[in-house]
Amino acid sequence: MSGHSKWAKLKHSKPLVDAKKSKNFSKHSNLIAIAAKQGGNPDPKLNPYLKEAIENSRQVNLPQDNIERAIKRGLGLIPGIIFEELTIEAYGPEGVALIIKAATDNKNRTIPEIRKILSQTQSHGAIADSGSVLWLFQEIGRFEIDKSVWDKNSGIELEVIDAGATDVFPDENSMTVLTGKESFENLKKLFRSKSVNFEAELGYQAATEIEVKNKDAAEKIIQLVENLEERDDVGSVYTNAKIE
Repeated sequence: MSGHSKWAKLKHSKPLVDAKKSKNFSKHSNLIAIAAKQGGNPDPKLNPYLKEAIENSRQVNLPQDNIERAIKRGLGLIPGIIFEELTIEAYGPEGVALIIKAATDNKNRTIPEIRKILSQTQSHGAIADSGSVLWLFQEIGRFEIDKSVWDKNSGIELEVIDAGATDVFPDENSMTVLTGKESFENLKKLFRSKSVNFEAELGYQAATEIEVKNKDAAEKIIQLVENLEERDDVGSVYTNAKIE
């Protein structure tokens, strides 16, 4: 169980669709701000991180005004706003470890809100000391590619394996490709050379998973991850829980 897991199908009433749209806007705005800060340049032609983030945001039709504001936020061009990335280590039900990746312009708001979610009665979780959880995970690269695009590229699976992919598997309407951190850029180059659009991130995978057999405990962990991911500031949540 690691970032971007889908737990259930939701009925798409208009309020839910609107909420999801707003959520996607917030997520992609944060990714653009991170990319602008990482590349240090507001011009996507000169900042490949920013170019990629903007291209990904087109999939949710993020308005141009939002894109421009996100770039300014990431580069510190909005007075009084300091944008930063957070890696929060925590423990949840059954002692499972969590890594929470967040991006915020106010960590004094974000950290207490995450702490509150973790400490809710059903979660019994808490923020951990720095370094006490990270060593339980390894950093990996993750790519999401539309299944229809993947199917049009004959032989692509062998090519991604040759380029360093460690796993390839279907996930709803997309194909997921995992790789070690050292092959992350190689795979980006391969997909770009084939004009294959993708979403990519460096994330975490547990070195050893903890199998959670108790149904109630499993449901608490799933609910905790969902509650954390509902936060606009939270980009990804990773755990070492193994839930069948």
